[in-house]
Amino acid sequence: MDDFFSSSGVLGTDELNAYLNNYQLELEPQLEALVGRHSRKPWSKFMNADNQHLASPEVIESDIGIL
Repeated sequence: MDDFFSSSGVLGTDELNAYLNNYQLELEPQLEALVGRHSRKPWSKFMNADNQHLASPEVIESDIGIL
């Protein structure tokens, strides 16, 4: 469940809803209330001095749909 909430915080609510609609899934009202509203976070926000050497700008800037 924690992964789900983390994913919704990274994808943003609009992307999460698009994903759910694409797979014809619905959240239960209680879960939907817990998810709340989030804006999409840029991948670059997750880069820091410890992991920067692992990321290339091309990958970070592309929308590869990992989640």
